[in-house]
Amino acid sequence: MRIVIGGLLLFSAISGLHAQTGFDDKSAHSGIFDLGSNHGISFGDFNNDGLEDVYIAVREAGVPNKLYLNKGDLVFEEIAASAGVNSMSVTTAATWGDINNDGFLDLYVGNTDASNTLYLNKGDLTFEDITISAGVGDPFDPRSVQFADVDNDGLLDIYVHNFNTENVLYKNKGDNTFEDVTQESGALNTGPAMGTIFFDMDGDGDQDLYVLNDGETNALFENVGEGKFQDISVGSGLDFHCSCMGVDFGDMDHDGDYDIYVTNFGVNFLFENNGDGTFTDKGGDFDVDDAGMGWGTFWFDFDNDGDQDIYLANHQFISSRPNMLYRNDDDGSSFLHVSSNSNIESPYASFGTASADVNNDGFVDLIVANWGRTARNRLYVNNLEENNSILVKAVGTVSNTSAIGTTITVRTGDKIQMDQITGATGYASQNSLVLHFGFGTTEVIDEMIIKWPSGIQESYTNLPVNKYFTVTEDQNITNTGLKRPVVTSTEGTEPLIAHSFPNPFSTRTFIPVKAGLSQGLRLEIYSADGDRVKVLDVLEFHDNQPGFYWDGTNVLGTRVNSGVYLYKVAADDRGLMKTGRLILNR
Repeated sequence: MRIVIGGLLLFSAISGLHAQTGFDDKSAHSGIFDLGSNHGISFGDFNNDGLEDVYIAVREAGVPNKLYLNKGDLVFEEIAASAGVNSMSVTTAATWGDINNDGFLDLYVGNTDASNTLYLNKGDLTFEDITISAGVGDPFDPRSVQFADVDNDGLLDIYVHNFNTENVLYKNKGDNTFEDVTQESGALNTGPAMGTIFFDMDGDGDQDLYVLNDGETNALFENVGEGKFQDISVGSGLDFHCSCMGVDFGDMDHDGDYDIYVTNFGVNFLFENNGDGTFTDKGGDFDVDDAGMGWGTFWFDFDNDGDQDIYLANHQFISSRPNMLYRNDDDGSSFLHVSSNSNIESPYASFGTASADVNNDGFVDLIVANWGRTARNRLYVNNLEENNSILVKAVGTVSNTSAIGTTITVRTGDKIQMDQITGATGYASQNSLVLHFGFGTTEVIDEMIIKWPSGIQESYTNLPVNKYFTVTEDQNITNTGLKRPVVTSTEGTEPLIAHSFPNPFSTRTFIPVKAGLSQGLRLEIYSADGDRVKVLDVLEFHDNQPGFYWDGTNVLGTRVNSGVYLYKVAADDRGLMKTGRLILNR
């Protein structure tokens, strides 16, 4: 919901306010609610408990980066200081990957005012800074950092895309040290860096590279084997000039190759892979060419219908364009803008954004890194309840343990879905290393094919849906059940039956609820920018009508300022909810 008052555009950010997108704002509940110059989001299960943890890059000197340990039940604990990864540098990006194949994710952090940092995971919720001994303290100005096994030797290499100087490719030597092989690799790029992706463009089993350059021509490098690259930009369709920021790949049309979405300061681009090393922009044809100030982006199947959808973040203080969710409506032949007036428009200066299933219920959630004195990071939890899905965690044995570069294909009938585990995506961010596939109402997966970077290929047939699969290279596959939501019918049982009154109000207002549904209800009041102000769970009566009185105070009993406020009446156990707005005039 948008509310325009006194020329200010205010957006609600309370959970459940816009059911059409299916996301609840759980930022305050989860603890991931940081103020400040937040820049990049990176997902990684660094303690191997099966829950996705979060690292947040903060682009502000003297303000520490954040590491959030996922405790379950959508609750996170910030432990960066005790873990030893609370860098005070101006950080733009970070990436997770297991550099020594010990089974624990390590962390590489890109800084603009100091050398980059490599943290080795010690396996006890702490990390050791090994930057100097590893030889990866790039001292420049990165916008993208990521792990990729460019030569398929089972060891993760490091790629740094710098803004003010040439990029750097570090080869992993296998002893926690790295060697700069940028020049001999052929992947040298000197443009002003922004987003970067490694992906298997041509299906030959190695990692190709696409880099965005702010204000200069973008570059596409084909991996020709053994970590050597050839610049094939000219004639590819991807060699265009723009102020591009974020990039991600996905197979939008189920044809077995990866298409590319690019955000821009101006119109965005959707490049369809023609299957011959060339790409054609279909952004305008599919109406996904939003002309905002685009930053982070990713492909994901938010509604589990088996098609890859697109989410993108905009710097709304510059462009006034909100964040966007485009639903893939027909196997990549059309897209619908479905986030209009919803909470995931996230009305701030948004930069990085990333996706993961943080509660393992089979529905993908997302986090947005917002920048500004009053803006906070936002965790949007997918509250949809229909359609089947699976999660797949791959564990390399011959390949790198993180399985970065692994391609997984699933087949149901004549429909093919394909995705790849990757070390960074969008802008300054990283999606989960656990892949997600949606299947609609289909209940059996005919075949799952895993193509490992080592060249090993495995196939499993007749698999059940709604499972969390763990696939270990050349060994076995196991599964556990997803924490699927309980579907609760709310037809005819909305707890709210009338508008609050008086509204506007000056001293207090009454919000009635339906008699007979008065047990277990809760009223939550939020400011227009999504900060929770008050929670009430004690019903009162007005003319024998049950409901809630709000007297314009916060949780401390202090009077709040005049303005627009948002309320939600909810019954947690029954999935009932009603929302609205209040205007307080002192």
